[in-house]
Amino acid sequence: MVRFYSNAMARIWHSTITAIAALLCLSAESGAEQFCTRVVGIDTCTSTVYVESTSMLSVQDTIIVYQSQGAITNSDGDLIGLGHAGEWSIHTVAMISQHTIVLRPNVPYYDTEGSVQVCRVLGGSVVRITSNLNVLPFADGVGGICSIVADTVELGAIIDAAGRGFRGGWGSLNSYDTCVQETSNTWLSGIGGGKGVGLSTEDERFNAGRGNRDIGGGGGNARNAGGGGGGSVAGRGGNGGFQTSEFGSLPLGGHGGTSVLFHSTHRVFLGGGGGGGHQNDHLGTAGGAGGGVVLIIAKVIKWLENGRILVSGSGAETAIADGAGGGGGGGTIWILCDSVVIPKPLHRPFQLGLQGGAGGRTFSEYRRYGPGGGGAGGVAILSASVRSTPLTANVEGGVAGRVYTADSSNGVDGYGAEAGANGIVLGDASIPEYAIQPCSDTVILLRVLDTAAPAGSTVSIPIEVELTSPLPVGVSLRIRIRARATSLWPLGPFWWSGRRYTKRYAQITLSPTTERTSVYYIPYQCLLGDSAEVGVVIDSVDVDPPGFRATVLRNGRFQTSDVCYATGSARLFDQTYRPGYPAINDYEAGDPEFMIDLLGRIWRKSDLHSSASAYHQRYFRVLKP
Repeated sequence: MVRFYSNAMARIWHSTITAIAALLCLSAESGAEQFCTRVVGIDTCTSTVYVESTSMLSVQDTIIVYQSQGAITNSDGDLIGLGHAGEWSIHTVAMISQHTIVLRPNVPYYDTEGSVQVCRVLGGSVVRITSNLNVLPFADGVGGICSIVADTVELGAIIDAAGRGFRGGWGSLNSYDTCVQETSNTWLSGIGGGKGVGLSTEDERFNAGRGNRDIGGGGGNARNAGGGGGGSVAGRGGNGGFQTSEFGSLPLGGHGGTSVLFHSTHRVFLGGGGGGGHQNDHLGTAGGAGGGVVLIIAKVIKWLENGRILVSGSGAETAIADGAGGGGGGGTIWILCDSVVIPKPLHRPFQLGLQGGAGGRTFSEYRRYGPGGGGAGGVAILSASVRSTPLTANVEGGVAGRVYTADSSNGVDGYGAEAGANGIVLGDASIPEYAIQPCSDTVILLRVLDTAAPAGSTVSIPIEVELTSPLPVGVSLRIRIRARATSLWPLGPFWWSGRRYTKRYAQITLSPTTERTSVYYIPYQCLLGDSAEVGVVIDSVDVDPPGFRATVLRNGRFQTSDVCYATGSARLFDQTYRPGYPAINDYEAGDPEFMIDLLGRIWRKSDLHSSASAYHQRYFRVLKP
């Protein structure tokens, strides 16, 4: 059970992640469930992510985007390049619509062919883990990762991602082939056990045979050889054991999964799956699954006696007179925090478990059959505040399986099976730069177009709206417009700004079918005031939903037309306008009976009241259309 106690909004306080803190608003959650969904498409221009399900997401949720696969290999499983495998970024959900979410800050590029997923972050002001938290296993491109972002994490139980990484290869189809040397073939051929899943996407033409699939262990070949152990970032998995002694004990065990040898402090990788063993009696075993990923960003971690984080690989099961599977490789623990508080001495042998899984054993009456290779240990990427504490990490590689016969209670030997390499602990956990870049694209562009009209007329101020890309959902704009009161009078609700300008709101609604460029008109009354040309300014734009950005590219000009000019300047009425009073000018010099307003209309002074409030009321009544 995971309990969350939080303020209305959580913040990240770590000094080295100021940039990401400024870009995130972390929602407080209570009793949140783990949730992951596959990403089927990304529009980086609009930061729109298309997912299979949004059923458990809400606006303002904090999520992690994680690409688990996408590495490039050749047909023999050799790792050529990582691509975007292992990359991740944290975002806030700004908008949700059916299978679409908009994220802030902008989502970087991910290759959706490489198993990209969105998972809800366990977040809040305080996250208390009081009983074991079992991480969702990786399956069909989803799961295997747990991320926590909070002010304080109280770890009083186990975060268990052991065996939640890439799955192990299946045991082979039952076949009686012998001495097969092929490194890759289809699993349906029966020549060998299935390859463990790794960083490259699966190709069914090459999903079996003793060649490894990058960090995924190779399957044991016919007949009855053991599968190779899964690899990790840190090291290589062990090779699987020989084929059965009945046919010459040839070294046909699966190759151990390779190491990534890319000690980045911001990429995180699931552990490679172990290869499956070959079988001809339906009693071989599959490879063990690799370990998952646990990622924590916090100001303080309070580590209690029972607190542990496990990302170890799974061991493979024992095979009876058939080949056994290899153990899974260890996963990744990534922790960035300011301080770790340990209230009482810790008595457990380790708090961070990253071991490789044990290779599967084999048992028979007389002959030998290939055991599985051990999985490699995983990698812990820790900030200095964690490494300076008594916390300990177990990064041992998985032991190789052994051969057991009727007269050997402790096993004869590994029969060619090898242990996995040890893992490593790295320092200086860092937020990836691509994950903290502020949003740089603009979705909605606004321009106030120039216009002109004669005094006394109604004028429509044109505002041009341009969309840089189609909108996935409807969007509402609330635009605040400012204009000079003596030249343009709002037709609609408004308020004064400094007694010389009026401000009003204009509402514009956009939809997915809105043209790329549209013009909207805001009504005003044109007055004959103290300027022949004035500016029309957009002060601000409020966007709903908040996942879109709007930018004002230019403000416009309004010109009073049909103005009589003399000596190169506009001849307007002599202004006696005072803020809060009617705009009235003398009709004839010295004439006490008549006055004229800024629209040129004549009024008898006796019809006007003398009080300021009455003048103001008359002014509003006169100037309304």
